[in-house]
Amino acid sequence: MTCTPTTWHFPSDLRPDPALVPESTWWPWRGNRIHVVRVARPEARVRAMVIHGAGGHAGALWPFAALAAERGAEVVVPDLPGYGRTEVADRRRIRYGDWVDCLTDLVRAQAAADPRPLVLVGASMGGMLAYEAAARTRAVAAVVATCLLDPRLPQARDVIGRVRWTGRHATRLLLPALDDVRVPMRWIADMGAIAATSRN
Repeated sequence: MTCTPTTWHFPSDLRPDPALVPESTWWPWRGNRIHVVRVARPEARVRAMVIHGAGGHAGALWPFAALAAERGAEVVVPDLPGYGRTEVADRRRIRYGDWVDCLTDLVRAQAAADPRPLVLVGASMGGMLAYEAAARTRAVAAVVATCLLDPRLPQARDVIGRVRWTGRHATRLLLPALDDVRVPMRWIADMGAIAATSRN
């Protein structure tokens, strides 16, 4: 099965070569099937794992991952649990810690399977995930991050929420009984301000 990322909305100079077709693979993790887009390059000296942010998916970051692949790197782009084509048992129960655990385990699996240097490239929330996975595993050669946003900080929550008070006070206002209710990211965050490439 192959992946057909959406790239028509990117500038022409960022659109990957149509001949470069990534492969869709599946990685079993805690009873789930994690969708991982790959471009295998056995001769590559380095591997890059590209990590999307909230509201993103592998296809949205494919044009950037393709730039690395076109320059000779082996590329791996996972869909985090709850996003893209990844299949999970219960999307409502996914928490930030699950993304950290999933990415950390995937990095460990990649490092165990291949001794070549692995670089993590994280976009938005993916930058913080990349940093944490690298710190936990000590198996990463480098981290490239577009932002290191710490949602524990009130100032950070204020700017990521669609309304200023959303990030700081929403969790205090919502009843614990609503913990398992799935809320689309676009209700909380201004996805148009974050990226125009999300399709989830």
